[in-house]
Amino acid sequence: MIAVIAVSCALTIPTHAQDDPPVTVIDEPLIIGVYDDPPFVIAADDRTWDGLSVQLWREIAEELNIDYEFRSVLRNEQLPGILDGTIDIAINTIASGESEAQIDYSQIYHTTELGAAERREQTPVDVIRAVISPQFLSTALWIVVLLVIVGALIWLLEGRHNAELYGEKPHHGVWTGFWWAAVTMSTIGYGDVVPKSTAGRALALIWMLIAMVITASLTATITTTLTLTSGFQPVAFPEGLQGIPIGAVDTSLGAQLLDEEGIDYQSYATATDAMQALRDREIDVFVDNIASLRYVRNQAIGPLQDINIQSTGRLPQLYAFALPQDSPLREPINRLILKRMNNAQWHDVLSRYMPNE
Repeated sequence: MIAVIAVSCALTIPTHAQDDPPVTVIDEPLIIGVYDDPPFVIAADDRTWDGLSVQLWREIAEELNIDYEFRSVLRNEQLPGILDGTIDIAINTIASGESEAQIDYSQIYHTTELGAAERREQTPVDVIRAVISPQFLSTALWIVVLLVIVGALIWLLEGRHNAELYGEKPHHGVWTGFWWAAVTMSTIGYGDVVPKSTAGRALALIWMLIAMVITASLTATITTTLTLTSGFQPVAFPEGLQGIPIGAVDTSLGAQLLDEEGIDYQSYATATDAMQALRDREIDVFVDNIASLRYVRNQAIGPLQDINIQSTGRLPQLYAFALPQDSPLREPINRLILKRMNNAQWHDVLSRYMPNE
């Protein structure tokens, strides 16, 4: 007899105090349909499962005294399995209005959205492009003008005291002052040009303070320019995906959206396979939910600074348990999901599987 039928016939939830765990009696083990979907369901093998959804279900099953076994299914086999009775509950299902007419969903226990992962890399061409960019050249020009002004001022103050150093001609003096201002700003300070007058030393002190601010601003400008002119710039979604190699997990919502947009992509069995392909330069962008992208980047292949993950602002994904319609398990499961989500330990579980969220 199918377990879900046994549930509807044999489930009893006796009256108990509000804070006491309900007692559930089921004749047969429930069949829990799962597919590899990190960090919600992580498959070590067909018999060993971990992940956010798995941990939540284990706590609920323990409190409801439910006997169960996991069964590996494909992503698109979960809901048909609920309908035909081959599985009793699917714990890493994305709730949708279309399927709500045929099955019941539990309380939503996590929300994520579609994201895009891409390599962030700088090549020599990127650096050259950044150096000759209008933004960088404009900043460099203003700094040169400021150095000339400071150089002229130090020459006017020091020229009579260091005639042998600054020379008699103005252009010699301004050039020496320019050199002094530049090496002072860069904190190199060769010591070949040193102010001797009180006014010159006062100007030197003021310039050193100003130079620290300028140096910090220049560093920020260079970093920003490199970001905007290299692979660090996030791809526009979905218009920026046309004509570049893209990967998505087979039957995922990311793959469905790419199909709807008419964008060609390479299909992969798991998020780990797709992230590895991104790392190996087989694809330029990998589209999946943000939680999966972050987990696979941080755990499966190690924390990689050259993989950037951005939100696309598309397809909010609501994770819930899927059950047959009118299942007597729905209410006790909902009550326990809400109880867990209001518990501090739930945040510890989230931090374990989703450290970046």
